[in-house]
Amino acid sequence: MKNDQPLEAAPIVRALLIALFFLLAADVAFAAKPFCGDGRCSGQETPENCPADCSAPPPDVCGDGFCGPTESYESCPADCDPPPPAECNNDGICNDGEDCLGCADCPGKTGGKPTNRYCCGLDTCDPDRCGANACDPVPVCGNYLLEYNEECDDGPSGSANCDIFCNIIEPTALVPLNQFNIGDSIGEGEAANGTIGAPNHQLVWSTGYDGGDIVDSLNERFESRDAAAYSENNAGRDPVINQAISGSIMADFPGQAQAVAAQMASVPPGTAGMVTVLLGNN
Repeated sequence: MKNDQPLEAAPIVRALLIALFFLLAADVAFAAKPFCGDGRCSGQETPENCPADCSAPPPDVCGDGFCGPTESYESCPADCDPPPPAECNNDGICNDGEDCLGCADCPGKTGGKPTNRYCCGLDTCDPDRCGANACDPVPVCGNYLLEYNEECDDGPSGSANCDIFCNIIEPTALVPLNQFNIGDSIGEGEAANGTIGAPNHQLVWSTGYDGGDIVDSLNERFESRDAAAYSENNAGRDPVINQAISGSIMADFPGQAQAVAAQMASVPPGTAGMVTVLLGNN
């Protein structure tokens, strides 16, 4: 006869499993709703709003290699880097007052073997490592001293050869005193009486109107021949009659000539029968 005793215990095991399931579910439901005082620092809890569950962070320890919120270079130089120097002009030169810890102008190596470490500006001014003019004062333009990065230094106001930024002023080519434009000489009378660069319309060979000079202009000749029939040029008419106009290309000439002819119509008596336009080439 078989023993069926183990089969009769199955309902008990099933009941225990169901009870265990509900206990676990209740524990999960309880954990999903944290509250201050449950012994767990979770959710939005902090040492400030729930000191019962959340303990304050440990105090900063100088020498642990971390610059904590309450530490600074003054209170713990072992953990915190020094602040940048008062001056760092970022000119690529490690000037006096700058160093590798606070200025990109100064190279350095602060890690690795101690024998290989160096910091330009702080403990090293070697030109081979730190560059030329390492640890020299920042040059001051205007102090009459020629320092690095300066082409010249003629004081705060500069000079004809040196500007106020200590840059050399390149000399411009000098124009000879006797140089003049041929076209302006013909149309403006610039070379008359030795006055280079000054117009002398009254002396121009074609339209000159000064009867007392040595220039026997065409204008004066026509006037002496038939003053009644010829409307001569004079000081009042000259701005329209005698014009020396420049053009860059030949295509400019027709329009300029037509403009001069149109202006002549406004000169009394307005009966000019012929307008002569002289074309020259310099």
